[in-house]
Amino acid sequence: MNNTTWEINGLTFELDLDDALDMERYENAFKRLQEKAETLRKNADSASTKIKNTCTAYRNLIDDVFGDGTSAKIIPPDCWKLRNHEDMIASFMAFIEAQAATNKARVTAFTAKYKPVGRTSTK
Repeated sequence: MNNTTWEINGLTFELDLDDALDMERYENAFKRLQEKAETLRKNADSASTKIKNTCTAYRNLIDDVFGDGTSAKIIPPDCWKLRNHEDMIASFMAFIEAQAATNKARVTAFTAKYKPVGRTSTK
């Protein structure tokens, strides 16, 4: 297992934040989530509607990143328990944070290794 593999409920999904296309999909998914969040809040007239809207938003985020139907593989489509959806997002974000930290450490080590040392001006 490498840091580009998210594992949840015995399933694995690939996302490499060093890959421009994967990063673009990830960024666009969060933009869509932010755009929809305000509308979903305004259109929720009851607690149950708020829960369903939140679950739907979380499902859409995962589907936008990994492809349609991915969230249904993780959580059955007839499950509307907010806790299950929060757990899915928490797991996903922990995966993202771990990958970002690993990537940052790798880039820092790479740039330190090839940073010019003692370079002086030729003026």
